Amino acid sequence: MSLTFEALSQRRTLRRAPSEEPAEPPPVAIPFPNLPPVIELTPPSSIPLVPISEDDIPGDNPNVPYCEVGEKRPAPAPLHGPKLVPMPSPAVVQPHVGSSLRFALLPEPETSPNKIPSLPEFLVTHHQPKHPLTKQYQELQKGIAQQLTSQQPSVLLFLPLMPEEKSAELILNLAVTRTRENQGRVLVVETNRRNHSSGELLGIPRVPGLRELLAKSVPLGMALHRSAIDSLYILPAGMMELDADAWQRLPHLLDQLRTRFDWILVEGPSATDGTFLPWVKPSHSIFLLLTEKQWDSPAIDSTRDLIATQGGHLRGCITLGS
Repeated sequence: MSLTFEALSQRRTLRRAPSEEPAEPPPVAIPFPNLPPVIELTPPSSIPLVPISEDDIPGDNPNVPYCEVGEKRPAPAPLHGPKLVPMPSPAVVQPHVGSSLRFALLPEPETSPNKIPSLPEFLVTHHQPKHPLTKQYQELQKGIAQQLTSQQPSVLLFLPLMPEEKSAELILNLAVTRTRENQGRVLVVETNRRNHSSGELLGIPRVPGLRELLAKSVPLGMALHRSAIDSLYILPAGMMELDADAWQRLPHLLDQLRTRFDWILVEGPSATDGTFLPWVKPSHSIFLLLTEKQWDSPAIDSTRDLIATQGGHLRGCITLGS
């Protein structure tokens, strides 16, 4: 006989061994303990919300240390797709406005080289190539050329003490002699337009000229006037009023003229007039023009000293006899 136990609802039953009991009795129904009643919860009609301030959910503070757990995650792979190129914004074109305006209005020319019936008679070097005075001008031209050691184009300043009309005749005859020797192009520059000046004697209009170039109101080519003599050009004095800043451009202008001409003969103002001073330093050679009666003039000594103080090179004097 053996015993088996079965735990059902905290009760123990005694069974007989199958060999001793012919049949198993019917099971006994054991009632479950009473369960508690079911309570249904009904949600309230409204739930009160509690307001949240910034102190409840603070933002990230970079000063607070932190630890990253786990391995460092790799950077996400770039997306492979069509690259979007931003369209450039339309350019805004600003109108260009100049900072200054310069102009020169040219009057009706009084005369022109083509209207001159004949060249003046005083141009003996043109009309009478074998005249003794023409020979003297040829010697003068050679002597000046020998003084100029440089082969570069030269600026020659002539300061008259003689009557102004006589100085213009001398300078033009020397210029014609230079062109007759096939020595390149020659330019005669007026510093003042007056009666019997070089430009007036050859029928060259007064403007545009030197002053217009210094004022930068016309291009260089417009102020260079071709005369009726081959290879001889005239730069008239012009008529514009200039300030001191404009005269500062004179050395640069002379350098430009040297690129176009071999000799530049400057018909300077009177040696007794201080207006010739801006021409002294940029000139390669300076010559005094006088008559025999002026040899003992004190103006010669004062002019020579003034040229020396300005760094000029007085290379001689030219005397025109009666």
